[in-house]
Amino acid sequence: MSATAVRTILVTGCSSGIGHHCALGLARRGWRVIASARKAEDVERLGREGLTAIRLDVDDSVSIREGVARTLELTDGRLDALFNNGAYGQPGAVEDLTRAVLRAQLETNLLGWHELTCQVIPIMRRQGHGRIVQNSSILGLVPLPYRGAYVASKYALEGLTDTLRLELRGSGIQVSMIEPGPISSRFRENAHRLIGHEEAQHLLDQLARRSPKLVENLLSSKALSLGVVLKVLQNLLAEQVSIRDLRTIAETLAERAPKSQDPVTLTAAVRVALSRSIVQDLLGPDDELPLIALDPMLEQLLHKSFQGSQGETIGIEPGLAERVQRSVADAARRQEAEGTPAILVVAPEIRPWIASWLRGAVRNLSVIAFTEIPDNRRIRVVATVGKNDGAPART
Repeated sequence: MSATAVRTILVTGCSSGIGHHCALGLARRGWRVIASARKAEDVERLGREGLTAIRLDVDDSVSIREGVARTLELTDGRLDALFNNGAYGQPGAVEDLTRAVLRAQLETNLLGWHELTCQVIPIMRRQGHGRIVQNSSILGLVPLPYRGAYVASKYALEGLTDTLRLELRGSGIQVSMIEPGPISSRFRENAHRLIGHEEAQHLLDQLARRSPKLVENLLSSKALSLGVVLKVLQNLLAEQVSIRDLRTIAETLAERAPKSQDPVTLTAAVRVALSRSIVQDLLGPDDELPLIALDPMLEQLLHKSFQGSQGETIGIEPGLAERVQRSVADAARRQEAEGTPAILVVAPEIRPWIASWLRGAVRNLSVIAFTEIPDNRRIRVVATVGKNDGAPART
């Protein structure tokens, strides 16, 4: 794809929620968005909002074929990305779910997505590139009572998507999956609250079926309690780090447990082990990693401050604290305007405290440690906070 070509994406389920938000956000970032919805009135409303909108119902094979054909007409035959998002949740106890109800849930949340994806893959193969993004759910990892139909659809989607990713390896087509929590509130504030002792034990029971010795060693009397494992999982989810690679998480915890029982220390070790997937989720396959950095003197000052307060508060002058937060927020907004994620890199010793301190002040900011940067990524510092007050750095 030409470096100057406008990127194109088809987004399903744009009438409201995640699909609507993402369609508008991508359009603002310069993407050619084809926003789809089931109902004609929603298609008309999306058009009035400035989006290129089409009708596409994932429950209808004819609608899927016509939607793809119309999309290609609008994009001159090219499609850089597909975001499968349109879905719904059928509540009810499992024992009350009829075959018809369960089939309807799977038709919308799984089978329609699969059919649409299969229509798009040949287009991306011809191009030699593309990205398929599946909007799964935290309930594709852990179940909740009375959500059996929805949980089943997301568990199935996870398995199908993981298999598709393996099959498309080397084709130039990237396959991604996101697992959001409650959308009525921000994920960072709520997703980790969905994981309790029962859900953590369920995840470990699943892992034990494949790696019984690993789980046995992890939860032995000489290793970790379930409560510590739970806290590490909650820490990861609080910063939008996927816990799907539970084997790597468990192996890292089992290895580090003899040296530390501290959830913060253990979370840091797990993040390093998951560093490639963390960066992959943030940036995709791009080789270059655009980073916001702290001026060394400011970083030293923050380090001493957090050490003196055991990380519970920040012991620097309030005015300076406010200026730092504002500078980071300004740098993050510039990155977002350029269509790239805002990533702040800091020393590993202070990363947890910096992330917690900035979470409420700077939206959509990811904080990583130097130790979490994969060896295969090139680094570009886009802003230095402290020395130049967040202005673009000389690189």
